[in-house]
Amino acid sequence: MDTASRPPRIYLFICQRYRGRLAAAAQRQSNNADPTFTDEEVLTIYVFGLIKKRTTISEIHEYVEDHFSEWFPDLPSYQSYNRRPGRLSAVFAPLVEEALSEVSCQKTRGKIVRIADSMPIMLAKGQRASQAEVASDRLASVGYCSSKCVSFHGAGAPPRR
Repeated sequence: MDTASRPPRIYLFICQRYRGRLAAAAQRQSNNADPTFTDEEVLTIYVFGLIKKRTTISEIHEYVEDHFSEWFPDLPSYQSYNRRPGRLSAVFAPLVEEALSEVSCQKTRGKIVRIADSMPIMLAKGQRASQAEVASDRLASVGYCSSKCVSFHGAGAPPRR
């Protein structure tokens, strides 16, 4: 499958699912219930960007803007687009579930597939992070959150098995 045919296929897949149970997960509670750049387009661009191995929203937006602007003529500015995937975060789990139900192969049949995001739990931060003894070294370590400019002693929340 060539790169040019992927966005329409992803878009059609998302549109078919979105009008069903996904729309309930992303119900809009605002006056802007019918934006010019739809939620389906936001999800399509995000999923396509991940498939093309773009890891940040800015890389995804830049890639689509440079290569697929004719497919998405109403693509908003990066600042406007940046907020949208976060607002649609409740849609991603059911969307992945729908996508995995479409995949039927020997490796996935009969197995439970789990996707987990490990979020660090701050136990001590700032000046206390380096000498904190809240948890053993096996459970927690010193880290740095660049977005908050904070050093912390914390533990990653491992997925439950």
